[in-house]
Amino acid sequence: MGKPGMSEVVTMESGEEHKGGGSKARPGTGTSSNGEGASHTEEEESQQERVPSVRSPSSGVRSTGACRKRYRLGGLYSGGGRCNGNFVNSTSSSGQGFFTSTRPSSARYPPVPRSRKGPLLPPLSAADRESKTKTLVLDLDETLVHSSFKPIPYFDFTVQVEMEVEPQKMELQTVFVLKRPGVDEFLRAMAALFEVVVFTAGLKQYADAVLDSIDKEGCIKHRLYRESCRFHLGGLVKDLSTLGRDLRKVIIVDNSPHCYLLQPRNAVPIVSFIDNRDDHELLDLIPFLSVIAELENVTEALGQIT
Repeated sequence: MGKPGMSEVVTMESGEEHKGGGSKARPGTGTSSNGEGASHTEEEESQQERVPSVRSPSSGVRSTGACRKRYRLGGLYSGGGRCNGNFVNSTSSSGQGFFTSTRPSSARYPPVPRSRKGPLLPPLSAADRESKTKTLVLDLDETLVHSSFKPIPYFDFTVQVEMEVEPQKMELQTVFVLKRPGVDEFLRAMAALFEVVVFTAGLKQYADAVLDSIDKEGCIKHRLYRESCRFHLGGLVKDLSTLGRDLRKVIIVDNSPHCYLLQPRNAVPIVSFIDNRDDHELLDLIPFLSVIAELENVTEALGQIT
């Protein structure tokens, strides 16, 4: 499988369990040619002013309150019981673990600044504008899949990606990928309700290889990568105001609170997925997000129940 402007990527499906030891590691991150800047609308600026300037994500543990967003709105979300006070996200005590854990060299290089101004996403189609379609932003790693450079006991497929393991040294890396239970049904359901965007802090060639494998039906309309993130308070942040969408109509689902630090009123937290084969988080989110899709202003609803 090849793509213009990126390293060769080979995908191998696996129907067998792979037995292997070693600690789990997440694929590292790099840069892409995808990132662009954006101007802020008055509504977006006024909303950001209401967001506290500092909200520490460094502890790695969240209380049950944030998880109850999905449970309390409409009483439709059935997964609240799993938010047991041990909500461990993928950030380390330094707040950087979610993008530096297995590629040490990436920690020394901040994201490449966006050189062009303008929204990250193209304008909504006429049909989406007419139907007032909202935008659903999904994280990739530990939200839709779990990936590891080292063999893991169970995986759905592997991808081989040429990556920079240290400055000016490229190596072909095998990445073992486990899909979160229900991801296929979830993507299909969300594509019928939203403009679906995957926004990852990961390396473009890695992310594309994984997304090509899990989204064979084309449910995901747009993909954004690490270069579209901002470096803020010691980690990468996904600034939703750069998408070119009305923030009242944007929802982000992400396991890392630091990633939605700038727009917490748009966020639906989700428990990190590593290897729990009984996980039901994505399936539980379908009825909840179906309700959110009908609201005029998602920030009012999500903000009231934070």
